[in-house]
Formats: sequence, structure tokens, C-alpha cells
Amino acid sequence: MQIHVEHPLSDAASAALCQENEDIRIERNPDGSLVIMSPTGGLSGACNTRITC
Repeated sequence: MQIHVEHPLSDAASAALCQENEDIRIERNPDGSLVIMSPTGGLSGACNTRITC
């Protein structure tokens, strides 16, 4: 899910948002929009492990 914000968050505000929501994976795009990432499942995690090892 992508959330477009009227005023992009500062680095400090973005870090605070992530710390307050540790169970949610939040990313910030270069344009300032926030992206809520869905958790990966077992198959995706296994594939990612093979790629990084």
C-alpha cells in the first residue's frame, strides 16, 4: 500500500514513525510517499535466503 503525503516527512519524523510501528515494514520513496510493505511468506523468505547466501 502506498500513501501519498502532502508534506514529506523529515528523516527524524520518518525514523520516529518506524520506531513507533516496529511490527510494520514502512519504506519511504524518494518523492516522500510512504509504502507499507506486506510481510513475506515462507516461500518468499526461502527464495530470498538462497539469493543472499
